[in-house]
Amino acid sequence: MVIDVAATWASLAVAYVYVQATKGKEMPPSFLLLFFIGAPALVLFSANWTRLYESLRLKTYFEILLSLIQTVALALVVLVAMFTFVKSEALGLKLDPNPRGDPYRINLAVMVFSVTLFVVLLLEKWTAKFVLSQLRIRKKNLRRILVVGTGERAQRLDNVIDFNRHWGFHIVGFLELGEASRDSGESAVEPSRILGNVSDIAEVMDKHVVDEVIFAITLAEAKYLEEAIQKCEEVGITFHLIADFLDTTISKVDFDSMGQIPLLTFSSAPQNLAATFAKRVFDIFVSGVMLLIASPLFILAAILIKLTSRGPVFFRQKRVGLNGRVFTLLKFRSMVSGAEKMQAQLMEKNVMSGPVFKIEKDPRITPVGRLMRKFSIDELPQLWNVFVGHMSIVGPRPLPTYEVEKFARRQRRRLSMKPGLTCTWQISGRSKITDFDDWLKLDLQYIDNWSFGLDLKIFFKTIPAVLFGSGAR
Repeated sequence: MVIDVAATWASLAVAYVYVQATKGKEMPPSFLLLFFIGAPALVLFSANWTRLYESLRLKTYFEILLSLIQTVALALVVLVAMFTFVKSEALGLKLDPNPRGDPYRINLAVMVFSVTLFVVLLLEKWTAKFVLSQLRIRKKNLRRILVVGTGERAQRLDNVIDFNRHWGFHIVGFLELGEASRDSGESAVEPSRILGNVSDIAEVMDKHVVDEVIFAITLAEAKYLEEAIQKCEEVGITFHLIADFLDTTISKVDFDSMGQIPLLTFSSAPQNLAATFAKRVFDIFVSGVMLLIASPLFILAAILIKLTSRGPVFFRQKRVGLNGRVFTLLKFRSMVSGAEKMQAQLMEKNVMSGPVFKIEKDPRITPVGRLMRKFSIDELPQLWNVFVGHMSIVGPRPLPTYEVEKFARRQRRRLSMKPGLTCTWQISGRSKITDFDDWLKLDLQYIDNWSFGLDLKIFFKTIPAVLFGSGAR
């Protein structure tokens, strides 16, 4: 933190010299005082807020870079707000009698300061990371760990720590669980490294230098936790629990709390709040703009539907959304009125395996409806479903309630993400895929690998698929 303050003042000096070298008057004392006192305090606050001062031991160089970007960005936003306030008449300060010169000079100073600070801090943090890693490889600055458990998890932890010696962890030894003996053959670690039983944890911690305890146990062995944790708390030793004891294959692990109740969270659906927020903003913006742009097409489609067939303009159907929520989906009616009642008679022509119903050359589709389906015009009213939050622009296609009721349990994971107008299925041939398991595989692959960037990629790939009517029926 002391080095960061010095780096902040050095960056201020660079900004001052650079700006003063340009044409203009001397920067006023009020401005310099605000910079000299406020900037270091702001940098320290931002760095603490973005957790930049947490141990570099387990952080990668890329993670340090991301934290530093957040730190400088936050400091920059607050600095701009501070200068806007200082320049206002609220403080009675005028930084320069020339109102046209001040904003440019001050903004230039802030930008030069921010860029210089970012470069200096990045070099500092990366250098510190490198130097500390080299010291730890040479067995300096080590954290000494006691591992509770001698099974496969404990052995895997030992291998990871041994492979990443730059982390600076040293395993003091291992403790067995329950009545297991070193000769039982159940241990995955060398007998010489076993210091005793979990019931001996207090004596082991008294005898050896222990900085942290890691519990590498299975769920069945959790009964040994309570007493051992109490022993750690008594002497102020930090302890950790390896969170893979449930052997999940899909879910990602996170930590949360509900009030004062700590929670260990396993989730197989996307939980990145920043990315999901960006996804929702994107949904609102795109659906809103497209609703405005497509409004003439809405009018034309409504007129054609009313002129060519009896029945309402819009087709409404109950569909299943996020985690089983039921909503009313809107589409332009592309079939004859009462088409749903005719489905039972056409069931033998179904070309899809599984619970989904699709047939070749559906006789219920009207001529106008066939044209609309070819270019997905019938789907446009679903933009309203997206705008109000029932759906997303990108996500697994929503299916009718009667089809979802036929889902096998494993297929219901498809509902763990908000449904969308388009997804991987849409850009992979749509109706050319006749096996629902193949369709499901694409949707689950999307959910498991989801990112906002993936949504953008699918969105832009959908445009040519719709324009050329790829795979549509």
